[in-house]
Amino acid sequence: MTYFLCTDLAVRLMGLVSSRDRPDAPLGPTGTAICLYDLVLSRAEPVPVAERLGLWFPCREADQDPAHRQALRDQILQQPMPSPAGAAEHTEDGAFLSPGLLPDIVLLIGEREMTWLGPCSTKTAQVMTLADLMHQLAPELVETGNTTEALLARFAAEDRSGVHPASDLVRIHAAARLIETLWTGQVPGSGLKYRP
Repeated sequence: MTYFLCTDLAVRLMGLVSSRDRPDAPLGPTGTAICLYDLVLSRAEPVPVAERLGLWFPCREADQDPAHRQALRDQILQQPMPSPAGAAEHTEDGAFLSPGLLPDIVLLIGEREMTWLGPCSTKTAQVMTLADLMHQLAPELVETGNTTEALLARFAAEDRSGVHPASDLVRIHAAARLIETLWTGQVPGSGLKYRP
């Protein structure tokens, strides 16, 4: 059973992929689907850890009628993260499990995702790009000329997820591994703030 402390950081990664990568995609013309990858970043002693909760797709395609976009935005920004089976809600030491855990941060892989999401207002999640996160967690990487795209390409080349190499999902898995690496490798006193 997985426990998350109230000070852990819930991160939702959002990417756009080909709808052919959805396991439940109907046969027909290929469109664009929203793919979400949820992680919890923790300052657990003795070292920081990143725990993957799961990869999932909201129910509608991303290139759906713009009239439905707000419902999709709400789902991306405010839908609780997946829960471990049989998880209880609270523990004696003030920790909690993931039922009802909402994302603190929604990370967009790049400009394409930012353009699709468009202006949004929410009280439950801060929205930023993966490049923004890199600047916060590893400014020294950015200063030495490492771009988000170059790092994603490096992680994608080493992908061990079992996803077909030509699939757009490789990029999502690469982004999740990049976040984990940035988080677990950062120096004390830098990076993102936890919940109070």
